[in-house]
Amino acid sequence: MVKDWDNLQQYENHNPNSTGEVYYDDDDAHSKNSRGKRGGGGGGGSSGPRRRFYPSNVQGKFIVNAITGVAYPWRVGSIYEDLLWKVCDASAKRGKYEPDFYFYDSPKQAISHRRYKADVYSAETLDWWKGKVAKMTKLLESEDD
Repeated sequence: MVKDWDNLQQYENHNPNSTGEVYYDDDDAHSKNSRGKRGGGGGGGSSGPRRRFYPSNVQGKFIVNAITGVAYPWRVGSIYEDLLWKVCDASAKRGKYEPDFYFYDSPKQAISHRRYKADVYSAETLDWWKGKVAKMTKLLESEDD
């Protein structure tokens, strides 16, 4: 499997936070896929700690995990994106008109982090993604030989 480990190490040495962008979500009560009731408790904000979201928007930069901000050894726009679950957020919550792209290890990780209902993705979609990852993994293993 081709990984950009040396460049990733240099990148992390110069960018200890891995990414300059982080988005905090105070209230996702407007999300159609959100668990719970709209509007939540009386205060207008969600209970519990604020969730962090780390977008990977810049072509050619290292992909970062949407939850941790830790860089993967692959770059945005590369074929290696297919190894991850990608979510496009076009809600403009961060006050910009371009969508944000978030990468997760799996659909399950995205569902948990984004507080989606468990059945937000169809079985067909999940099977399609698993097949895509399996094909990509097989292709990468053949490159190593």
